Amino acid sequence: MPKWGNFVGAADEDLLAFALIMQAGGTLLNIAMYHLTQATEKYLKALVLSIIDPKGETETFHTQRRLLRTHDLVKLADFCGQEFPYYKRQDVRDNLKRFTFFDQSGRYPWTQDPILYVRFSTSDIPIFEEIVFNLRNDIPIDIDDYILGMVLRRSYHKQPNELLDREDLNRLQITVDSLRKCFRNPDGLVRH
Repeated sequence: MPKWGNFVGAADEDLLAFALIMQAGGTLLNIAMYHLTQATEKYLKALVLSIIDPKGETETFHTQRRLLRTHDLVKLADFCGQEFPYYKRQDVRDNLKRFTFFDQSGRYPWTQDPILYVRFSTSDIPIFEEIVFNLRNDIPIDIDDYILGMVLRRSYHKQPNELLDREDLNRLQITVDSLRKCFRNPDGLVRH
């Protein structure tokens, strides 16, 4: 597993947490969307590291601390935009700027600044889905045995006959069902 894979794994968990919380009836929309913002940030950080070190052999959060300490999604996207023009598009940058504010207000609800204290909307989910789709597909994942890939495929990558343990599959099925209700094309996020 490449060193930047740690960010992919953590982002997948945040993405599945978002889906599970959303299936609780939307009563915790802000915290669900906070997890979606966190997933986006971690995928961006994985892409940053993969641009610097595609094989994931040397670069980590510690070696790139200065760049990766930020929670500013636009700053991370600007770095990724050097290699992938999608992240420099103005609409993508505008949405990432809003999502950075969401992250702050979702995590720190006592924020007094009215600009920062914003609310998420379910209409933001397709926007996030497009960004996450691009991120997860731009990260040079060779073997997608991260949790999202495994639960959506129900098997190990490049080993379709080697299914996940039935007990694990049953336990994780709720995450798959939840994500399928939130995203139009969750299967497009993973390598098959």
